[in-house]
Amino acid sequence: MYSLTGRLNTIAFNTLMFLAALSALNFLSCYPFSFLGGYDSRKPLITQPLEVRYFDTFVADKYYNEDAMSFTFDFEADLTPLFNWNTNLVFAYITCEYTTGKSKFNRVTIWDQRVMRDGEHKAR
Repeated sequence: MYSLTGRLNTIAFNTLMFLAALSALNFLSCYPFSFLGGYDSRKPLITQPLEVRYFDTFVADKYYNEDAMSFTFDFEADLTPLFNWNTNLVFAYITCEYTTGKSKFNRVTIWDQRVMRDGEHKAR
């Protein structure tokens, strides 16, 4: 009837086709199609824009050639649209970009926060 290698080939082919179909369904469930709640509809909602309240201190250290600043700001965003069935954690951050005489492009992270699926989906 059928040889052993023919049967193993049939089993392997059917298994791989089943895994390929599941992979395609997984891809389509997360890919930002417009009819599945596309990328534009999954942007975080900024409820309170970034506003610097006051500057606390500024330190310029000439020995290490670095600067440090401490300031207080208000910011609030609703990150609920970023979560889907496959998202457990969102790492949100705010960066500041500036230029100096020594470097054309500098980027500093001024705030970061991990937002878990189980907790509140607001970044403050």
